[in-house]
Amino acid sequence: MAKIKITKTILTKQLHLKKGDHVIVDIDKAANVILLNDINLSLFKSGKAFTHQGGGGYFTTSRAILVCPSAGSWNVVIDLPNGGAIKHSIRVISE
Repeated sequence: MAKIKITKTILTKQLHLKKGDHVIVDIDKAANVILLNDINLSLFKSGKAFTHQGGGGYFTTSRAILVCPSAGSWNVVIDLPNGGAIKHSIRVISE
């Protein structure tokens, strides 16, 4: 029997946000959607413990709404643990 390796798919987009900005992420299937600063993105990619902010998590519905906790450079991460493709869009609504 052949072994099947499941490759994780991670999509990232860096945004410059203000405190209170809403990041709207539309997805066509379930995924982890999180907001990370650069340090936590590096930890996440290396498989180490990290902290996400802004209300992210596992979303089974078509829309995730994240709220930026502070001004600066932030990374929206769409994580498909079992790999594959996903249709998505990301937009920012400023307060």
